[in-house]
Amino acid sequence: MYHKVPFKIIVLNIFLVFFPIIVEQYNESSTEFIWFLHLIPIYFAIYYLSLSRALVFSILTILLHFSWEFGESIHTSEIQYHDIQIFISTTVMKILAILATNFLTTQIKQKQHNLEEANQQLQLQTKDLEYFAYNDYLTGLPNRYMLNRHLSTEINQRNEQELAVLSLDLDRFKMVNDTKGHGAGDELLQLVSKLLKQLVRPRDIVSRQGGDEFIILLKGSGKRESKQMGQQILNEFSNPFFLSDEELFITPSIGISLYPRDGAKADSLIKNADKAMYLAKEKGKNNFQFYTSKLDSSLEQKMVLEQALRKVIENKELVLYYQPQIELITDEIIGVEALLRWNHPDMGLISPLEFIPLAEETGLIIPIGKWVIETACKQTKKWHEKGFTSLHTSVNVSVRQFNDPYFVNYIIEVLSKTGLEPKYLTIEITESIMNNTKKSLNIINQLKGIGIKISIDDFGTGYSSLSVLNELPIDYLKIDQSFIKDHETNSNKNALVKAIIQMGQNLNFELVAEGIENEKQINILKNYQCGFGQGYFYSPPLSVNKVERLFQEMHLKTNENIIFRVP
Repeated sequence: MYHKVPFKIIVLNIFLVFFPIIVEQYNESSTEFIWFLHLIPIYFAIYYLSLSRALVFSILTILLHFSWEFGESIHTSEIQYHDIQIFISTTVMKILAILATNFLTTQIKQKQHNLEEANQQLQLQTKDLEYFAYNDYLTGLPNRYMLNRHLSTEINQRNEQELAVLSLDLDRFKMVNDTKGHGAGDELLQLVSKLLKQLVRPRDIVSRQGGDEFIILLKGSGKRESKQMGQQILNEFSNPFFLSDEELFITPSIGISLYPRDGAKADSLIKNADKAMYLAKEKGKNNFQFYTSKLDSSLEQKMVLEQALRKVIENKELVLYYQPQIELITDEIIGVEALLRWNHPDMGLISPLEFIPLAEETGLIIPIGKWVIETACKQTKKWHEKGFTSLHTSVNVSVRQFNDPYFVNYIIEVLSKTGLEPKYLTIEITESIMNNTKKSLNIINQLKGIGIKISIDDFGTGYSSLSVLNELPIDYLKIDQSFIKDHETNSNKNALVKAIIQMGQNLNFELVAEGIENEKQINILKNYQCGFGQGYFYSPPLSVNKVERLFQEMHLKTNENIIFRVP
């Protein structure tokens, strides 16, 4: 890279070309000194011109000096051959010096240019690092560090004036990643970020904390304003998001903390808003909750429960109970549903409603689910060896477990290890698994190829479409107990139960009614030709020893046409 020649340099160089001649004319200086003066314009030529132009300029400068010397010698009739020798030798040396100097100068300039470019890139990278140190890379929103800075500043400037912190978490976001892919998940997060920024005022802050969690800082807002914002967010989320022209519905759970009531520091306000958000999830998701001090004890208990849950398999605290499934026409036991229980050494039996969601949330459902499948298959094989050869066992599988890439291989491994024939194992899945029909169909077909039966559990509580059900190779459809309860006295429920049974029959599914509580319900279900049922009318979930006694009792008394019921 060569510099653009400024006009003042051109004028200066012209002067310097003739300056040695002027000095020699008026001052008797040595030849070597005069030649040194000629190097000054040559230097400027090297610095400002390209190599070829610098050489031409330098040679012309030297020839100008030589012509002057030669002209002076002719005028005085004194030709100094010694001067000519000096001129020739010094000219060659000067040209070599010019070439060497030009080469070195070019190298230096190139290195300077490279350093300048590297410095510019470093400055840009530094700016990027500074930006992403305080902003989220995916959405461009402020991250947790920037939010903490803003929130701390606001607290210091508020002088006890109110502000609100909203912690928002997307419900079932992991299912979007699992079924649609992480690209779709990222796109959804960007759309959510854009929506939240549109909903708040310019002075408010929307921050992404990581994953699918967002924090909203409402400046100068109290309980009334934050409640309005929470409801507005819920209303907006009732509309679908469009991912590549595909509709997707997702709901938020929102927790709200208020300054100064719920905390005097940024960390405590965010932490308490998170606690309220978890309460919103526990209350069914798609709602908002305010922080209260009572949450501290319940969340502390949840943390204790989580730590204990991580050791349940190692400590052998898990146990399976079995609820009989009855053929309604014959009153015979045809199978059992394996139901998980946690027998904690200090807290006793812990309800699945309490620890299963926690296992789902923490990912512990994968190892726990594997334990359930292996234990149920081992026990069923033992029952077969004891003479209950036609008994089959149903095992519930969570969405997370079902989408595990090693799920099918694990089932094959367990069947091989236990020696249980695949036809005696039924995998129960929920309607929510059908969100990704293509993937679910692939897994179901693999299981069916092995010989395993498939059951849709809690049918009627999800969002299954009839077209999807028609595509799936399902064996059983389990009618949720919410439909069975009081259906004998509630005409609307009764109509729904009848419609579900007729639909299942038309699709060639076997129907299983859950939650049967009285004989009148059984008679109605028989009348609608529902094939199977289970519930407390027949038996609650029982331990292995108790359910074995029930097998024997039901077998004996069924022959006498007497229904056995556990009080």
